[in-house]
Amino acid sequence: ADDAATRETLRVAAARVMQSARLDPAHFIVKVGRDAVEIGPQGPDKGVAVRAFMATAAFNGRIPVYIGDSAPDVAAMKVVREMGGFNIA
Repeated sequence: ADDAATRETLRVAAARVMQSARLDPAHFIVKVGRDAVEIGPQGPDKGVAVRAFMATAAFNGRIPVYIGDSAPDVAAMKVVREMGGFNIA
């Protein structure tokens, strides 16, 4: 099977789930990765979340490490690199 066709089929299925659950497309988005399809909130991405974690006292002075392997992880991996951390994909 063609990977692009499979991802599109999964994206359409996730969109139908959103519609069935009456999730407002203005507030939720379908995110298609290499091996995953996610329904998540519009707005901040995983990079924003990494910055928020790293700004807390618990992570002060620490080196970030991020493990991910799909499109929704790209923003977080970029932030981790910018902060001198390491990514595992």
